[in-house]
Amino acid sequence: MKNGSTVKKNLARCCRRPVAWLSLDEGGNDPTRFLTYLIAALQTIDVNIGKDLLGVLHTPQPQSPSTESILTILLIEITTITDSFILVLDDYHRGHHSDKPRMD
Repeated sequence: MKNGSTVKKNLARCCRRPVAWLSLDEGGNDPTRFLTYLIAALQTIDVNIGKDLLGVLHTPQPQSPSTESILTILLIEITTITDSFILVLDDYHRGHHSDKPRMD
């Protein structure tokens, strides 16, 4: 089995698109951790994606925004990326538990 970096290079080469790669593990069930790593992966495509959201995620607040509202903002930011790209959620099943949405 090929490792992630080899697959990423081959995928980018064959599809001629940049690839944002997120390798998940059991910690992927923690919304803050998942969103932090997702933003980091997306920032390999566009360094400005999610900059403000990272601050929100890691600053204690009396009433933190919901995961849904953070994802909504992130999706809006993603739509500003003008070039096509590929987002890979590697090993999604490893971090999957019943309270995390399935993407089957």
